[in-house]
Amino acid sequence: GDAKQSELRIFNDINATVSISRKWMFQSCAYLGHQKSVIDWKTWWQFNTGMKVQLNENHSVGLRGEVFRDTKSVVLVNNNNALVSAFTAYFDYKVSQHLWLRSEIKRLKIDNLEKSKWLAMLNLSLVF
Repeated sequence: GDAKQSELRIFNDINATVSISRKWMFQSCAYLGHQKSVIDWKTWWQFNTGMKVQLNENHSVGLRGEVFRDTKSVVLVNNNNALVSAFTAYFDYKVSQHLWLRSEIKRLKIDNLEKSKWLAMLNLSLVF
């Protein structure tokens, strides 16, 4: 049978959000994670930055770029020590005060593969 994997994960992030005007916002975030495996600790990191424009009270659109490195396949399984980059365009809709709906289209590029992948996502978020 498989050895039981450790569930201990230490996760750190730094997030900066700056409103340039009432409509425009800049956001940047960096993540660093450490996870205990059966043998040793494994580390991964991610950095992203983007801009968002508020179209009206309930609608906004944005663009985000991100880079992700997981040399030990902690989060990205079988990534062959790749550097992963992505470019995302998204549309946010505020359904109610505490409920947001986001649709995203993402171009994902893994540096050791020739082709990029396109992903479409739909997220529903509770905001408090």
